[in-house]
Amino acid sequence: MTDARIIAYRAADIRYLLDHLTHTPLPAGLPTALGPDAVGLFGHSTGGATTAQALHDDARVRAGTVSDGPLFATGTTADQSRPLPLMASTWDSPTRDTTGHTLWPHLTGRRRRLTLTHSGHLPYSDLQLLNPQGQPAVARPDDQRRHFLGTGNPAPRHRRPTRLPHRPLQPPPTRHPHHPARHPLTPPARNPLRRLPLTPPPRPRPPGP
Repeated sequence: MTDARIIAYRAADIRYLLDHLTHTPLPAGLPTALGPDAVGLFGHSTGGATTAQALHDDARVRAGTVSDGPLFATGTTADQSRPLPLMASTWDSPTRDTTGHTLWPHLTGRRRRLTLTHSGHLPYSDLQLLNPQGQPAVARPDDQRRHFLGTGNPAPRHRRPTRLPHRPLQPPPTRHPHHPARHPLTPPARNPLRRLPLTPPPRPRPPGP
């Protein structure tokens, strides 16, 4: 299957999801939280290509953002008047650059091209923070790690890390005097009635003479 066909299938999934959310009764609270007339999409890598294609295929998508994604399918060569910023990294991707140059003249609405310096392909995802933490276990070579993550510092210097207050787990309140509270992580004990021996009731003595 070609890349363009994969993106076409994924854009069709977006249309199906919007149809389902629009014409299917939703749980309480969701109908007022969703705005079918103000749908926006953003995607990373092939998700960015899906965003551009869905913006081309479905008028309900009012704006989108492509984050370091190559562009395929018919959305690359068609005119687009809705906002679609293109964000890229310094990761060497000829396909991304070529398809981005092809799409750029067709963007007739609000457009912008941004490049995240000292970055690889993955800083647009949570792996920018998770990969260094797992480096001792993954043991990825430094050159490969720099290739995908770049050399930038993911933690802003002007912002201190947030420390959440540590509160130890407390046992639940006692609901019954015969069932004492236990720690939430303590496995439940077996039913003590199952340990009682099953003995027959004593026989009545016959009446004496």
